[in-house]
Amino acid sequence: MILTILTATAGFCQFVDLRTRWKFNIGDKKEWAEANYDDSDWEIIWAPSQWEEEGFYGYDGFAWYRKKVDGKELPKNEKVYLNLGYIDDADEVYFNGELIGFSGAMPPKFRTAYNAERNYLIPTGLINYSGENTIAIRIFDATLSGGIIGGDLGIYPLEDRSPMLIDLQGLWSFALSRSGRPIESDKDWEKIMVPIPWEKQGFR
Repeated sequence: MILTILTATAGFCQFVDLRTRWKFNIGDKKEWAEANYDDSDWEIIWAPSQWEEEGFYGYDGFAWYRKKVDGKELPKNEKVYLNLGYIDDADEVYFNGELIGFSGAMPPKFRTAYNAERNYLIPTGLINYSGENTIAIRIFDATLSGGIIGGDLGIYPLEDRSPMLIDLQGLWSFALSRSGRPIESDKDWEKIMVPIPWEKQGFR
């Protein structure tokens, strides 16, 4: 399934081209993930491009990108995924306010994923096919270049040749249990992407 996603951009049309201007703001607030957040006073930068080349030279830390997408451009009878190319260093991606995927790990368990292509399945239940949808991307950059730095950004059809009844790829709850006993406290559970080694997600 993963191999299909990673190679799909080469052989399929693109429903939505995201190589364009995005709303952008440095800093970090959880409400910036919300679909209806008012980002009218944010900066506008081009993606893909290092944010250092878009007027934020020397900035390291947290920043967010936001983009509106018309759901009428997406087919109701097909699975689609979001290609965000390469992001330096770690990211979390929200679609209409819901986390749909991440790569690397944010502080305090920081782990870069600068060399991994970002491909995230968009759950059909989150898509507003009759109007506006919001993509929000939280990024942490530790050093050097930052942001969405390259790739064929867009929303693409997902080629699905598998006989699966249920696709279990995506976000799972995850907890460490060194004692072997069940995890009882909700605070001990975290989110993890599957299938990706947990060592690449801050759990060395």
